[in-house]
Amino acid sequence: MPLRYLIWDEAGKIVKEGDDRSTLATFPSQNNHFLWLDIENHDKEEIEWLGKVFNFHYLALEDCITLNQRSKLEEYDGYMFFVLHLSSLDSEGRIETEELHIFLGSQFIVSAHNKPMEIVDSCIARCKGEPHTLEKGCDFIFYMLSDTLVDRYFPLLDKIEDELDDLEDKVISNPTREFLSKIFLLRQDLIALRKIVGPLREVFSLIYRRDYGLIKEKTFLYIRDVHDHLIRIHDMIDTYRDMMGNMLDVYLSTVSNNLNQVMKRLTLIATIFMPLGFVVGFFGMNFERIPFDSNILLLLALFTCLLLPSGMIFWFYRHKWF
Repeated sequence: MPLRYLIWDEAGKIVKEGDDRSTLATFPSQNNHFLWLDIENHDKEEIEWLGKVFNFHYLALEDCITLNQRSKLEEYDGYMFFVLHLSSLDSEGRIETEELHIFLGSQFIVSAHNKPMEIVDSCIARCKGEPHTLEKGCDFIFYMLSDTLVDRYFPLLDKIEDELDDLEDKVISNPTREFLSKIFLLRQDLIALRKIVGPLREVFSLIYRRDYGLIKEKTFLYIRDVHDHLIRIHDMIDTYRDMMGNMLDVYLSTVSNNLNQVMKRLTLIATIFMPLGFVVGFFGMNFERIPFDSNILLLLALFTCLLLPSGMIFWFYRHKWF
């Protein structure tokens, strides 16, 4: 279990950092210090150890062990427990989700995740490089983590928007089956994002509407900004879903129109050859002997075979049926 921690004082000065358990066992008694503990690739034994050190409720610990939880906020005696979700693209360009579990107390914050998370690394690096962020307290670190997590959704939505713009250009000019498959893949991605962002927005809506003592008023202003970003992301997802629905309607209309054009051309061809069939059938059925030796009749038949389709083609052209 990769484990790392930062311990700092009220001035934001880091007094200790490391990866040993022995220091953590005595931390709760250090009333004038603050702690950020990050645990990666945790298993049941390590989560149980975490519960013993910090006296976490077993229901919260159970949620850490059992993945695929819904984003949520739970308030316990002296701390809050969060389940947050980060979305990213896998090697095939499809959306995958990672869970981040956070315990937030007045003097500690514990983050637990099953895979390496770049957002955690960047926040730890920021705390080390900007000590004044630690001075603002554990609730501000929670804001940093959540803000970085939420901001990772914007590149995903920008990518989806670019693909929608590309498909929008092709929907009329070249509506192929490949277009239809891409639309359904994007639709699946947006549905997956909506299922993730919806509960995530509810979490920050709860923080926005209620007064939690562990989140100070100064930090609340920053949390409100995260809430605004989630509302914007949710609206963007709904907008893109509407765009896909409209493009699908345009695609089906274009395909139907192309089919109608094909049927129209076939009908025109059949209409042009219909009088020719009549003339040829008339000569073939009403004469015992085809009068090829009569130049006048032969020329009349040939002239009729040329004049009728030519006249019909001209008439169709004048009425813009071609």
